[in-house]
Amino acid sequence: QLQDFYELDGDANLKPDTISYTSVLSVWATSSLPDAARRAESILEHMQHLYEDGNEEVRPNVISFSAVINAWSQSREPYAAERAEAILDRMQSLYEGGDELLKPNAICYNAVIKAWGRNSQKNSAEQAERVFRRMTELYETTADEELRPNRVTYNSLMNCYARSSDPSALSKAESILNKMQTSESKRDQPDTISYTTFLNVLAKSRDVNKATRAWQIVQDMEEINRKGNHYVKPNTVTYDTVLRACAFSNGKDIKAKRAALRVALETLTHLRDKASAEDSSLHATSYTYSTLFLACSNLTGGKEYAR
Repeated sequence: QLQDFYELDGDANLKPDTISYTSVLSVWATSSLPDAARRAESILEHMQHLYEDGNEEVRPNVISFSAVINAWSQSREPYAAERAEAILDRMQSLYEGGDELLKPNAICYNAVIKAWGRNSQKNSAEQAERVFRRMTELYETTADEELRPNRVTYNSLMNCYARSSDPSALSKAESILNKMQTSESKRDQPDTISYTTFLNVLAKSRDVNKATRAWQIVQDMEEINRKGNHYVKPNTVTYDTVLRACAFSNGKDIKAKRAALRVALETLTHLRDKASAEDSSLHATSYTYSTLFLACSNLTGGKEYAR
């Protein structure tokens, strides 16, 4: 409409520019409509054509491209991750061809890793790892701080492992978390999302002692918070994830199952106590109770254990 008004009135103040188009792209990037990513990419293509035809005022920049990558990272379309990475590849190609406004940065790479994390393909975690290695190699080669992997990068990669069926997913996620914990840079150190994402990987693993490990991680998080790190604080999702670890500790190890049931009951009691005494943002939800009931059902099967 703005373009139509400009063509009708000839008012230079109404002429769409890069900011105008990029604002629209940002809206599409956060839209929940099923075709949002395709619409965003179509607008970007239009910008590129206008620029190539001589309209310097609509020259796409890194924000324009990253908005479209982000749109694809939010999309549920089957090939969303491939599209996100194709936009990244195009950016890199244009940048290497001399367009200095299109230098990919960590935000772009993080969005592509996130896109692979939402992908349902069996090898999506491997694809995310490949993008992460590419990002890391570029950073190490160029020493460009804008390409430096950060907390968002690591959280996104761990989330890929949470969705993966790879038997080594837990060890890979644990390696990432350890790297974050030992980092001297605050921008790399784990936050609530980091720990909760790792708990999700742990809950889905075959670790026999995952319930007790999960409970220990929550206690560690609370201790970190007490020492003044307000970026690390268990929330309702964190406690629910511990309950999920308990619910799926349903192997043949009777001792581990007993421990998991104790953890499940203690987790709920702890959450309710903290909710009433310390933190009004914490509360047991219907999901909390349904997960607890699932844990009780799974962990009390068999006559020997029931006794």
